[in-house]
Amino acid sequence: MAWFAKVLILRLGGARLYRTAAPIFLGLAVGHFIVAGALWSLVGMVSEDAARRYLVWFA
Repeated sequence: MAWFAKVLILRLGGARLYRTAAPIFLGLAVGHFIVAGALWSLVGMVSEDAARRYLVWFA
């Protein structure tokens, strides 16, 4: 999906739109890392049931 979004942005808006949109995608990636890593780790420490249900895989 990321590759397709990159191709679409480059074809529609060129390098200028690509440079404008790059921080948005970086923010999505970092936000996902923080929420999946930190938030669910804290939830898992509080609730044993949640720790078994919400496994986080960073691949």
